[in-house]
Amino acid sequence: MSRLLLQPFEAVASGGVGVRRNLAWWALPRVLGRLSSVLLLPVYTRVLAPAELGTALAALAISGAMALVVAPGAEAVYLRYAYRPGDERERWSGVGTVLAAHYALTTVAIGVLFALGPAIAGAVMPGIPAWPFYYLVLGAVAADAVSAPYQAAWRARRRADVIAIIQALQALVVIGATLIALLGLRWGAVSIVVGILAGSVVPLPFVAVTVLPKLAEPWNAAALRVVAPVMLAGFPVSVSTWVLTGFDRLLLNRERGVAELGIFGVAYQIGAVLTFAVITLNKEWGPLVAGLAVDGQGRATVQSLAVRTLRLGVIFGSLMAVLSGPIVQVIGGGQYAASASLVPIVVLIGLIQIPYLFFYNVATAQGRGGAMATASVLGVVVNVAANLLLIPRFGGMGAAWAGVLGYAAVALALGSRPWNFIAIPSREAAWLLLLLATTVLGLRAPAPALALAGLAMGALLVAEGYRYWRFLGRIRAT
Repeated sequence: MSRLLLQPFEAVASGGVGVRRNLAWWALPRVLGRLSSVLLLPVYTRVLAPAELGTALAALAISGAMALVVAPGAEAVYLRYAYRPGDERERWSGVGTVLAAHYALTTVAIGVLFALGPAIAGAVMPGIPAWPFYYLVLGAVAADAVSAPYQAAWRARRRADVIAIIQALQALVVIGATLIALLGLRWGAVSIVVGILAGSVVPLPFVAVTVLPKLAEPWNAAALRVVAPVMLAGFPVSVSTWVLTGFDRLLLNRERGVAELGIFGVAYQIGAVLTFAVITLNKEWGPLVAGLAVDGQGRATVQSLAVRTLRLGVIFGSLMAVLSGPIVQVIGGGQYAASASLVPIVVLIGLIQIPYLFFYNVATAQGRGGAMATASVLGVVVNVAANLLLIPRFGGMGAAWAGVLGYAAVALALGSRPWNFIAIPSREAAWLLLLLATTVLGLRAPAPALALAGLAMGALLVAEGYRYWRFLGRIRAT
């Protein structure tokens, strides 16, 4: 395995890698990483006041804004490149040119962000010092941008086991560094940022050995033309991603203060468990859709996978909604009790991301850069307008609903295109009534009713999860 870690740019794997096996490997580091967040959250809420936690979250929110100008759409670029038409053995020829373009953009962007650090921090993080928060976050973004090609290459080869090793190491380093800084060194809110930075540097030794030597390859203009549509769409797509996940935190901090941002952050950490699960699954969906979208039978498989995933997501989200109150009480304590009403809305954001990511993967597989850019711009406009309208009046609740509206706009924009072959049957919408009912139940019902509803939803989740797992076993990736 140690030798394998040094061979990312080889031929893309074929159907020999099982879908269920890959998903298990994708899930391992993600579960460990998410578990670290969940386990650390009670530490944060008991050591840090809401205002302190909000300070760290505001600093981390700017990382998305940095990433969208440092390495926009990097993973989609390499995924598109790996699956371009041609001889499989030659698919990685010319990758040095793509790497050179990627690192040139990264170097320029990091330099500009570093030079303008105090001005940018003062504008987007009022009341929060540029040092250490801004510059530590910039360091983490730079490290992630440098290592993006390494991890994207393994994803294109559908070798989730290799990435699992890297990400598991990152999760362990994040936990260790955060606890040392928070409990040992008593660094307060900055400890969270220190942990993120420590985890980001883990892949860099592998990058130095495997990726950087590729920069010496001869220039290949044809290779750059292959990924140009996706690369050009990378910036608006990255803008959309950050606006939908980070802009609200900065605006919430500016309009309502870091204390309310801390309340919102706890709700987001809990409710985003579904988003985390969706993102984990999407690590396999992307290459899978790219391989299956070439014929009618493969497209039918993708269609069925999307519908089954959405149904499973609704059931899982309903379980989260019905237990939102007790979960917040255990993890956050009394001073974060207001987070409970936000959890079901954050869960809804995760649900909408299921069809959105399937539509996005279809667009990537077909090279629909223009459609991706258009949908992303629409999502940005809707989300920004909703945030500006709702946050001053409703605070965290407004931010959560703005996220729902933004993701819904992007999903509808991509899903309504004639080239999109994934259709969500109208009967599946009936499952959303289950989410609505459990949300009301979770906020209003007494403890015995919550326990009974939780058991029922858990049993339904196990049954549907078993059927989903069996379906995955029948998929033959190409």
